[in-house]
Parts: sequence; structure tokens; C-alpha cells
Amino acid sequence: MSQVAQPVDNDYVDELVRGGIAKFALGERKEAHDLWRQAAALRPHDEDIWGALLSVVDTMEDRHVCLKNIVAINPNNQRASQQLRSLEPVLEAARKQQNQRTFLQRRPDTRRLLQALSMLQGLKLLILLIAILIVVALGAMVGIILQ
Repeated sequence: MSQVAQPVDNDYVDELVRGGIAKFALGERKEAHDLWRQAAALRPHDEDIWGALLSVVDTMEDRHVCLKNIVAINPNNQRASQQLRSLEPVLEAARKQQNQRTFLQRRPDTRRLLQALSMLQGLKLLILLIAILIVVALGAMVGIILQ
């Protein structure tokens, strides 16, 4: 059986939006976020709701979703288009960085290898210092013997 979409209760959605505005005015960002998120789920093609939600999201990913929805609804929204164009390279760089971190975290053998290489660098310095001390000590011994 296919599901029939239920009609949206616009009064309820409007109430959620107004509630979000009131919470936002009181500085209660999380509560405003929760109300506007519910409203966006019920009325996903409302540019104003996505704009309100954009003002309270915390992550770049969430900003990206809001901006993509705003631009999809209204391609003439120049401000959202510009913000989206500015955000996408930053978001892509952050994703690459996260992927690199995740790769190293998933590969404990790689992490151990990097740690071992770091230790080897320290050992090389130690060996070099010991070699210098030996040369200096031998030079001093040869100087004593030749006198």
C-alpha cells in the first residue's frame, strides 16, 4: 500500500515558527532550533523557515544544508548563493582533513609506524651525539699518548 501524504496544518507550522522567534528573542537558541527544525520538516519548501534555522545552527554541515535548501527553493536569493559558494570550499577542506584523521585512527599500524619513525629520529640524534663524544674522547687519548 502506498502512503498518502497528510495535509500540513499550516496554523501549527506558523505556531512553531512564532514559537521559534520568541525563543530566539529570549536567547534560547536550542529551543528555537528545535521548533524551526520541526517546522522545516513539516513545510520543507519554506525559504523563511530555512533562513531562520540557518541563524541557529552550529555546524558547517548544518549551515550547508540550510543554504542548499534556501537556494533550491529560491535560486534568486543572491545572499544565500554567495554564502553557499563561500562555505563549500571550507567544508570540503574540513571533510578532507577529517578523512585523513579518520584514516590514521582506523589504521593503528600507521599510527605506530609514525610513532616509531619519530622515535628513530630521536635515536639518530642520540647516536650522533655519542659518536661525537667518542671522537672527542679518542682525540684526547691520542693527544695524551703523543705527549
